[in-house]
Amino acid sequence: MSPRFTGLALVSACLSLSPLYPQETGAQDLSATIRVVQENIRQLQAQIKQLDGILKDLAVQAKKLEKAPHSERLKGPDFQQARRFYEEGLRSEADGLYDFAVQAYTVALSSDPNSDAAYQHRGYCHYRLGNTDRAISDLTRALLLQPNNSRAYELRAKVFADSGQHTLALGDLYQAIWRNPANTETLLLRARIERETGNLRQSLNDCRQALELDRKSVDALLCSAEANILIGNLDQAATDLRETIRLKPDLERASTLLAEVRRTLEPQVPAPNSPEPTVAPLPVPAEPAPAAPTPQPAPAVEAVPAPPITPVPVSNAMRSQEIAPKPQEPPASNSDPPPQPKTAREYEQQGRQFAAEGRLKESVEALSQAIQRNPKLTKAYNARGYSYLRMRAYTQAIADFTKAIELNPEYANAYQNRSIARRLTGDAAGSQADKERFERLAAQQSGGANGLLSRNTR
Repeated sequence: MSPRFTGLALVSACLSLSPLYPQETGAQDLSATIRVVQENIRQLQAQIKQLDGILKDLAVQAKKLEKAPHSERLKGPDFQQARRFYEEGLRSEADGLYDFAVQAYTVALSSDPNSDAAYQHRGYCHYRLGNTDRAISDLTRALLLQPNNSRAYELRAKVFADSGQHTLALGDLYQAIWRNPANTETLLLRARIERETGNLRQSLNDCRQALELDRKSVDALLCSAEANILIGNLDQAATDLRETIRLKPDLERASTLLAEVRRTLEPQVPAPNSPEPTVAPLPVPAEPAPAAPTPQPAPAVEAVPAPPITPVPVSNAMRSQEIAPKPQEPPASNSDPPPQPKTAREYEQQGRQFAAEGRLKESVEALSQAIQRNPKLTKAYNARGYSYLRMRAYTQAIADFTKAIELNPEYANAYQNRSIARRLTGDAAGSQADKERFERLAAQQSGGANGLLSRNTR
């Protein structure tokens, strides 16, 4: 009744607009608009009629069910057949034979059309088979029969989420959690969808609520850690990950995330034999470090001619002149590296090696030599910026990371390193912007999730 009156009202409203348009100019356009509105109303009425038919059938069957004594219904052949095929469907579903399960549930429903459980399970099987529309239809039928079926809401939310309908999925999950607030699986599902839609605080709240229900839930701990990483609460993320590893030591994902969090919290270069993560930081504009590695002997040489008064200073000057020829070469290291690199690439490799050994000043000098020979060597800027970062020379570090980004705007690790440096200087907005950019690039380059969750350490 009401849809029909609503449709007529819409048509009348459209027709009432005709006097507002000059007949000689807009009559045809107005007529076309009215036809479109009328067609849409007819389609809507057809859909409402179809839904009304379903509801009427259910109502008729419900009345019959109410009139029949419960004991008589239990003895009815239809119910026995429905029960037999329903159980057959459950067995097939448990074995992963979803096609057979769908057939069994269909036979069961033909005998007992009021079985919300059969609709629910058939909807789940359709979902596993990839039949999204049929899954939604069956789960909706189950909810019409039993509006308090929290499991049906949860399953329909999964179908909506997998098909990209996040708003509908969240609506069903709120309904499911309202009916069964102690279901950790539903809370974690909502946390995942909230995280995917950018509502990180709500995602974290759901993770923590799940943890309150089950303190030993590895999934809840990992969920909380991932949300904290994205929010920037790295200390709490590390705590969650350590507890996850304590409960499940063989969970590789937790170990990987914890290593990444530690690397970010304390910008420490990995082992000496793995220079790659060290160089992963990025190049930046500006040239914070002098090109000449050891400028100290030079002043001594120039100071020699100044005081020629006594022979003693002269001899000291002569000694300094004998030592002076080495200033423009990188300081000779007492370790194994070969004598003196000649190419930009060799200086870059030497700078990485120095950084891996913790010789940060020497690392900066070698990388400055590499940049001097090849000003477009992106990774050298990145590595030098990382050494500056570890030396707490944040201004120079940010400059080098920025230069790296200018040379390669897709350099994900440069954004991550600059985000850390900006955070340490109190630039929260800049740090967050770089972090978001890094997460997008990391996801694109690795095909994975966001941020540290899918870090690409190229």
